Amino acid sequence: MIYFIHPVLVGFIVVVLGQEKLTIMSIGALVAALVGLYLAIGLSFERLSGIGLALAVLAMAVTAIIVVCGARAMAEAKAISVGFYMMLSAAATLTVIFALFGTLALPTTMLAWTGFVGVAIASTVGTLAFISGMAYVGAARAPMISNL
Repeated sequence: MIYFIHPVLVGFIVVVLGQEKLTIMSIGALVAALVGLYLAIGLSFERLSGIGLALAVLAMAVTAIIVVCGARAMAEAKAISVGFYMMLSAAATLTVIFALFGTLALPTTMLAWTGFVGVAIASTVGTLAFISGMAYVGAARAPMISNL
């Protein structure tokens, strides 16, 4: 649930930076999205893990920073270029992480390869669509829409 609250953090950051103005309509949309999210997945503190909570907060913060920085970068470059460099830096980061801390286990069956390639294509298209859409709706609205 914490990760999906990143639109609040993005909205706060862009308002503080003066990039966008917070309106009653956007506050209402944000509240509606969060209520819907709560109704869909609920909230429970019964089996709360400290490390899980810390990682979720880290994911939320990093995602918010990526969205805000991506929006600022699109003021200088096209969305496709920004997306390319974002994905390139993510691939380089994961390469270093795998090299230092783990191994890369590639699929061994045709069905697994199909899923592997499908996820790669879908996540690439989704990321590029999100970044391209952000150029039209803004950094504060894009994460709210992506949570719907």
